[in-house]
Amino acid sequence: MTTRKATKRSTKSTAASNEDGVITELETVRDILFGQQVRQHQQKHAELETLVNSSVQQLRDEMNSMSLEINARIDQVCESLAAEEQQRVTEIQGVNENLQAIESSIAQLEAACQTTDNDLQDQLLNHADQVKQQQQQLHDELTEALRQAVEKLSRDKADRTSLASLLSGIANQLSETEAAGAQSS
Repeated sequence: MTTRKATKRSTKSTAASNEDGVITELETVRDILFGQQVRQHQQKHAELETLVNSSVQQLRDEMNSMSLEINARIDQVCESLAAEEQQRVTEIQGVNENLQAIESSIAQLEAACQTTDNDLQDQLLNHADQVKQQQQQLHDELTEALRQAVEKLSRDKADRTSLASLLSGIANQLSETEAAGAQSS
């Protein structure tokens, strides 16, 4: 068995060396026929590969640079926004405090206005009551004065009637006296 294995190995190695020889000969023939073109093509390929690699590296460098610039700008904008946000929060707190102070002042003014309004209404009602009492007193006084004047006029009228009868009696007497004096003359 070992001989068979050894024979198989040697057959394989002979076949491999035959193949290597054939490949080498093919390469030689190919190099003779197409050698110049293949070398030019390989040189162009190497130049293109170098150009592509350098372009890719340049793009990477530019992208890294741009990325750093963009990140720096983003950081600046974020810091600016954070500062502005903090400023606005502070301003809003100030405005809220002012609003609370104004609301408190308004509540105090409303309470003061309500108290003043109530006081004025009370004063007005008291004054109206006083005026009403004064009107009633004046009415009563005027009514009494009118009643007294009516009574006086009634008494004076009776005196006038008696004065008229007295004067009438005197006039009659004078007429009679005159008539008697005219008759005696």
